[in-house]
Amino acid sequence: MNLSAAGQTLQVPAFVDDVPLTIPLSAIANNTITICLPPPDVPVGTPGRASLGAKLVDATLSITDVFSAAPAWYTWHTTVTPYTPGTGKVNAAGRFEVQSVDRTPQVLTTKAKKSKVKGKVTVSGRLVAGGKGVSGASVNILAGKKSVGKATTKAGGTYSALVTAAATARFSASVTVAPKKAASCAAYFAPSPCVGAWVAGFTAKSTPVKAS
Repeated sequence: MNLSAAGQTLQVPAFVDDVPLTIPLSAIANNTITICLPPPDVPVGTPGRASLGAKLVDATLSITDVFSAAPAWYTWHTTVTPYTPGTGKVNAAGRFEVQSVDRTPQVLTTKAKKSKVKGKVTVSGRLVAGGKGVSGASVNILAGKKSVGKATTKAGGTYSALVTAAATARFSASVTVAPKKAASCAAYFAPSPCVGAWVAGFTAKSTPVKAS
């Protein structure tokens, strides 16, 4: 991984391994990713110290065109092992787990129907993530590139709105769903506790359509 700090690039190795079918972890995972970040708080000159004393605060792991999976909700399990402050020694007793639920794929559809009222079009569709409808999401409705209305998805992910626009326009929609805290977090790597779980957010756009 190429990280950036103080205008410099810091390289950190990431190890990707298959999960043997002979161990229990294979029931929920095909692969593991292991990242070893060097300690930032040991004295300058200590072998293995993080370059420039850089400490990772936030990182986004983007993986595309690698995995194929059936529509579902998938849980990413992460175990984090800290260092004992100021020593650079691994604190195995402080290990904990965090989780993130990925709903894949995310699909937003749009239909447009001419209204009996001149200059009005009914735009409707559905938002589905991981095979389930997503409710409570704010949908932005577009006529060409212009925003002409908004709607909120209901139970099952459906939405509908009567908008003011030329019936000749091409209609589409976009949505941004924020991440939210999961209701529970059951530790998989006991005795390490699970300290938090989130349902990941996402963005989606529909394919433009003409009003019928």
